[in-house]
Amino acid sequence: MKKHLSRLILKVFGWKYNSFPDIGGCVVAVAPHTSMWDFVWGKLYIMGQGRQSCVLIKKEVFKFPLGALLRAFGGVPVDRTSPQGLAKLLPDLYGGNPDLLIAITPEGTRKKTVNWKKGFIHIAKTARVPIVVGFLDYKRKELGVLGVMGYEDDADKIMADFKRKFHGFTGKHPERFITGFENEQI
Repeated sequence: MKKHLSRLILKVFGWKYNSFPDIGGCVVAVAPHTSMWDFVWGKLYIMGQGRQSCVLIKKEVFKFPLGALLRAFGGVPVDRTSPQGLAKLLPDLYGGNPDLLIAITPEGTRKKTVNWKKGFIHIAKTARVPIVVGFLDYKRKELGVLGVMGYEDDADKIMADFKRKFHGFTGKHPERFITGFENEQI
């Protein structure tokens, strides 16, 4: 029921999407992230694929009444000042569901930033799951998956390869999205 309703909502609002890869547990790193609407559309996409997901969100957002709503839709509060806290949380998340998708926005903020966070790489390495490259493009009204990445290379190289994949994508607030590779010939 959730799957069909989610797909219907995306269709009604004019979103096109591709299929999620046939893999088990993974980290889904999504960009661009310029609006809270990214959470809504992304969650509908994942539910429309018949998958279960959680979204790691800074703990400061989990205040009444938004906190209860975020938890109901798979939001997991994370203390970004304590990487050890996240390392302790991962076994609980994947232990309860080895096919779980953990969604992360590497930009780490909805504001304009070139300093994307590498936490998704470390989480994938720790959990030994692949990185799925998720996207939203508001200009084309498309969302879905660009591909799957490994985590064997150096984190800086992985991040550079990841950011380059988003050349030409448009966030809900385009002025807030920057990869740092805009002037590079692709």
